[in-house]
Amino acid sequence: MTWLRRRIVRWADARTEEGGYVAVFVAITVASGFLFAMAAISVDTSRWYDERARVQKAADAAALAGVPYLPYDMPNAILRAKEVAKRNGYDDAASNIVVRVEAGSLASQLKVTITSTIDNSFGRLIGVDSADITMTATADYKGPAPMGSPCNTFGNEPDSGGGTSSTSPTGTALGTEVSGCDRAPDMWAGIQGVRTSKSNGDRYMNSYCNTGISTYLCSSSTNSEYDPSSSDTPPGKRGYFWVVRVQPGAVGQPIKLQLYDPAYINTGDYTCGSMFLASAISNTANPYVTDGKARYSRDQSNTPTAAGKSAFCNGDHVPGSGDTSGGSPPPTTSFVLRAQTDTLDPMQATPMVSEGCIKQYKGTSTVPTVNDLTSTSGTYDQHLARLFHNWVDFCTFTPTRSGDYYLQVRTNVTFAGSAEANTNSNASLISSGSAAVYATSGDTNTGIGNNTFAVRAVTVAGQQKNVSVSGYDRMPIFANKDAAVSEFHLIRVLPGAAGQFVSFSFFDVADADGTTTKTVRVVRPPDATGSITTTPFPNGGCRTYYGALGSSVTNLTNCQTNISSAANNAKLQTIEIPIPTDYNCTVTNIGNCWYRVEVNYGSGGVHDFTTWDATIVGDPIRLVK
Repeated sequence: MTWLRRRIVRWADARTEEGGYVAVFVAITVASGFLFAMAAISVDTSRWYDERARVQKAADAAALAGVPYLPYDMPNAILRAKEVAKRNGYDDAASNIVVRVEAGSLASQLKVTITSTIDNSFGRLIGVDSADITMTATADYKGPAPMGSPCNTFGNEPDSGGGTSSTSPTGTALGTEVSGCDRAPDMWAGIQGVRTSKSNGDRYMNSYCNTGISTYLCSSSTNSEYDPSSSDTPPGKRGYFWVVRVQPGAVGQPIKLQLYDPAYINTGDYTCGSMFLASAISNTANPYVTDGKARYSRDQSNTPTAAGKSAFCNGDHVPGSGDTSGGSPPPTTSFVLRAQTDTLDPMQATPMVSEGCIKQYKGTSTVPTVNDLTSTSGTYDQHLARLFHNWVDFCTFTPTRSGDYYLQVRTNVTFAGSAEANTNSNASLISSGSAAVYATSGDTNTGIGNNTFAVRAVTVAGQQKNVSVSGYDRMPIFANKDAAVSEFHLIRVLPGAAGQFVSFSFFDVADADGTTTKTVRVVRPPDATGSITTTPFPNGGCRTYYGALGSSVTNLTNCQTNISSAANNAKLQTIEIPIPTDYNCTVTNIGNCWYRVEVNYGSGGVHDFTTWDATIVGDPIRLVK
């Protein structure tokens, strides 16, 4: 402004007679300078507010993306948060950006602070060259929690066949580092054909309801939970998910997913009672087995082959009533592995097509014969020998980062894609690559039968502790055991859930032999610390109710409830389990922090298909600041 003042003085000296004009001009000029400065500041201020909104949005997104890795994987939480911040325009490597990621006040919270330094357009004219915009977001995560297993196997783990064509490891794929892992947890993963009646235990996958049995959330012959009209992505139509959780130690290591008996292959009943006698077949009947007598027969398949090894018979059969209006075709079971996703919605996770992780296994309604399984026979069925009561390779992938991968399983997709050729003009039972497998809804409403299987993640020695296979959100299982008591892993509850409660629902429990009292009891995590060791169920203890939450709520002693066919057949029962406010456990061991459930079926054995739901009540992921 000095040059302007000098110019005005010179004008005044030369034109004293125009002094009044000069005074007015000076006043206008000064006012204009002030207005110019104010206009400049308002322009910069507007930019500050716009940047503030963008920085806050990026911080929110980064915190939400990183927090699901807590509390066991802070390095990956930091990496993921910074990746998302960069994707939103704030790269921590840039000279004008700082992204700080740290733990919040709870083990389940992640705090992200982003500082963006921006140049001022006009402020520099008055000495304010730049402005720092700093915004913070804190996210909290409490679920969905894994269910059923802390191990790299889910379900019973029989030996592989051990034949010359076997690609399975000899013995077990389990490691020894994770506590509570057992080759015989007394359950199989399971799913039923879409037209099997819901009253047989599959709560979500079955579309049909037997009108002769009063069944939870059935409208006439339609299962309301299979295809609710209010949902764009029906929970039933998309099937079930198992989560393959990869911890940092397994990143960069190949992980081979294997499935035990993934196809529905009818054996007559849950004891394989329609199979042939052991004396009828050779131990080396085909290239996939060296123990065919025990693996295939009805008189040995239910007997453990050695201490600690589970039976081979997983009991594929038609469990009872089904809708036969379209005939009684066996179900096709479809599997697809999906990659990680920031959305935490498995249906939005990308299918792993290039890794070959899309397979379908066509069911068979006829019981396998000796000739079907003997390679020297003119009717030998190579696909049947490869799949039946044996482990088969599903796909191999090498994770580039830790986190959750989702194995989707469903029975409402038509057998399609690239079918593999079978032997002796037998129909193909194996197909790959069908895009319908990972579509939002299924494309068929046929298939009757109870298909049970197991899943395991085979990895290099020493890394088993860094991979687990668990149920996700809901879990269909088949207990096929002569003994009367089974104890399962229920749900993993991390310290961030302290003060919340677990809602545990079970559908169609109590199909067991015997007439004595049957019970379900929830057991606290044995490794948990705090008041849980003396008062495991605070705030009045556990409580239970049937169906939707209503007025009929019963408080439970020792978190145990009686079950019976009369009360539980085709019915839903829920137990609510309070978590102490000072609850803690050692999260670095994936075998820790697990609530368990003990099912006592009384004097008889159990052959029961049930669907379990367990969740930590409250927003699973939310911004708290």
